Amino acid sequence: MANIAVIGAGVVGLSTAINIIESVPDARVTIYADRWSPDTLSDGAAGCFGPKLGGPMYPMGIELKRFKTWARDSFQHYDAIAHSAESAEAGVFPVSGYRLYCRPENVAPYRALELMSNYKELSKEEMKKFPPKYKVGFFFTTLIAECHRYLPWLLKRFKSKGGHVVQQKMTTLKQFCGQYDLVVNCTGIGARELLGDTVLRPMRGQVMRVKAPWIKHYYFTDSDCYIYPCADDVVVGGVKQYDEYSTVVNERDKATILKNCLEMVPSLKDAEFKFDWVGLRPSRNPVRVEFEAIKYGDDTLKVVHNYGHGASGIGLSWGTAVEATHLVMKALGKFSTSKL
Repeated sequence: MANIAVIGAGVVGLSTAINIIESVPDARVTIYADRWSPDTLSDGAAGCFGPKLGGPMYPMGIELKRFKTWARDSFQHYDAIAHSAESAEAGVFPVSGYRLYCRPENVAPYRALELMSNYKELSKEEMKKFPPKYKVGFFFTTLIAECHRYLPWLLKRFKSKGGHVVQQKMTTLKQFCGQYDLVVNCTGIGARELLGDTVLRPMRGQVMRVKAPWIKHYYFTDSDCYIYPCADDVVVGGVKQYDEYSTVVNERDKATILKNCLEMVPSLKDAEFKFDWVGLRPSRNPVRVEFEAIKYGDDTLKVVHNYGHGASGIGLSWGTAVEATHLVMKALGKFSTSKL
């Protein structure tokens, strides 16, 4: 029996643990984490599927074919949940809306639009409904995964397969030597401290959640303005600030968020404020999904890394989990029988 540890209980860690336990039936899989839902970074995200490759907004440093595979696998996973009886409990559902750009060059070369339905480019007349600074726009239907529901649903699925959990902060991978056949590192921004990975950078995000049940469409822009309707509230944001470590609500950022979102949807002036949220997204160029054999004296620890997704963590989590699982099976000398 293979003994495997997964570090991290955010959306990437839980997705990876489930893929492993469902693909390696004889494995004993244990998740180690000091933070669990509702206290993970993933819980604060709006959770709208829309990963992007390239451009100044989301440089991910990976080849297009690999990115497309991650996006496809993730979308198919979420789409299946959204059209199942598990949709409400899992917090995964379809939503339609607008993606708007001030600068046409920010339209990424691949936006996973081939996976989505009802896609169309907006006409000049349709663009007049929005602030004049936006020059190009698209409408399409995508999916939202609300992590405060989705993560508990994933954890329940993991435990139902015989998975184990340990609440513990990991400060070194060395302590896994001799205990586990392989470790999967899904620590997000924590990999800077755990591994000394200075390529990994924090991308600070700040959003508000408000009660505005009349908002039925999402709005995403290249000007740090986005609005996402969820089941119980609406996420309005936001900021993407590299190399900022503060997790304190910045009142200036909050004022800018409100100004930008009210400009986009004036009716938000009547929204009831619920709470603010600040988090540090793990941004790495390239995203790290790879195998590494780490030497600790005479011991060698097999490690599969899966972190650095930036603002596309939810959008790419299932796809990178599938790839990470294949790396795990290869490292253990097992042949894949996965249908994931």
